[in-house]
Amino acid sequence: MGMCNDRGEPGRVRTAQIKAWRIELLGFFRRKAAPSDVEDLAQMALVAMARADPARIHTTARAYLRGVARHVLYNHYRALSRTADFDPEVDRLQYEVTEQHRH
Repeated sequence: MGMCNDRGEPGRVRTAQIKAWRIELLGFFRRKAAPSDVEDLAQMALVAMARADPARIHTTARAYLRGVARHVLYNHYRALSRTADFDPEVDRLQYEVTEQHRH
């Protein structure tokens, strides 16, 4: 088991490729989650990529990475929704308003 390279081929992944994926993940999670969760979510997605079985990946590594990121985000929101005070719509709107005031 292990990551695929940027062409979806099993094998050794260069450090530069992992850094590029991390940057893409950080951008994705910055648009979708609270700032305090971004680093952790990106790390979870990279760990999931590292654990992926290349024989089961039938797409490019980048497309697979996006799918992994979506699943990590869904699982994150699912866990948050189990708390009584979480409302995804309200929390996302509050985050967007806060972000607009920062810029």
